[in-house]
Amino acid sequence: MHLLHSYPLFLGLLSCGIASLLLGCSHPKQPQRTIQNAPITRINVPNDSAIVAQRVTEIYGFLCKSMNDSNVEAPDRAAFEQRFCSRAWNEEGKKVAQIDARHPGDIGLWEYDYWIQAQDYVRLSFRNVRVVSIENHQTARVKLILHNGEDVPLELKMVKEQGQWRIDDLTDASNPHGIRATQAQYIRENP
Repeated sequence: MHLLHSYPLFLGLLSCGIASLLLGCSHPKQPQRTIQNAPITRINVPNDSAIVAQRVTEIYGFLCKSMNDSNVEAPDRAAFEQRFCSRAWNEEGKKVAQIDARHPGDIGLWEYDYWIQAQDYVRLSFRNVRVVSIENHQTARVKLILHNGEDVPLELKMVKEQGQWRIDDLTDASNPHGIRATQAQYIRENP
C-alpha cells in the first residue's frame, strides 16, 4: 500500500528527469576549456617590428664597432655583405665586382662606401631605427639616421631568408631608387 502512494511521486520524478534530459539534448553543448581548445595567445613573443629593429641595430652596431674600435680600414665589404645581406644583394655584388675587375686602376661603380656614407670616417654612429612597414612577415622597410660627420637618413629594405632578417636594399640621397637599382643598371650597361 505504501508503494501505491509513492508511485505518483516516482512518475513525477521520472517525467522531470526525461524532460531535463530532452532539454539538455536540444541545446548545443558548451565546449569545456581544455589545453587543446583554449584560445591561442602570444605570451612574451616579440612582434616582427621589434625583431627587425633589433636585427638592424645588431648590423649597424657591428659596423660602428668595427669602424670605431680599430685603426684599420673598413671591414671587408664582401664579408660584411655575405653575413648581413640577402642572396640577391650578394649575387649582384659579385657581378659588380667582376665588372670592376675588368678595369684595373679605375674607381669602379662605387666612389664611396655606401655603408658608412663616405670615403672616410670620423666616428660612426647611428640612431632612430624605426620600422616603417612589414609585409607578410617577409619584407620590412626600416629608416635610421647614420652619423659620420653629419646625419645621413637611410632606408633599408629587409627580407627574411632562412629565418634571418637580411638587408636587401639600401636607399640614400645618392641612390634614391636604392643600391640594388644602381647596381642593376651598372650591370646592364657593362655586359
